[in-house]
Amino acid sequence: MNKLIIKTPREAFELMNSNNNYLVIDIRKIYEFEYKSINVKNVKNIDINNFNLKNIDIKSKSSVFIIDSTGLQSQSFAQSLIELGYQNIFVISGGILEWQRDKLPMKYKNNSFIAKPSFYNSKPTNHVKTSLN
Repeated sequence: MNKLIIKTPREAFELMNSNNNYLVIDIRKIYEFEYKSINVKNVKNIDINNFNLKNIDIKSKSSVFIIDSTGLQSQSFAQSLIELGYQNIFVISGGILEWQRDKLPMKYKNNSFIAKPSFYNSKPTNHVKTSLN
């Protein structure tokens, strides 16, 4: 019986680097995926509420990694794939947040990093009331 395998982002990244025959399925919302994603080959985004596995070639891959924002939804999605008979399904623990914390390669929309809002650059004003009178 195939069981759910959980890998840290670093472990998953090392496995991806040692074998090019893998697929990463990112199950976050499309706008999250388009804004930032892990920067590795063979990453596909699918909507877990409306997905069709016929559009994704899983069986020919030696390893399939599932990632989401925090790692929670990935486990149930991966378990569903295992119950359908797929093998070598890995969940990336902690999701994209943990991947970022580990300083692994990221890709951002327009190849730019998240900018601070403009109010961070504004100077404080002295006309703000400080009492509750």
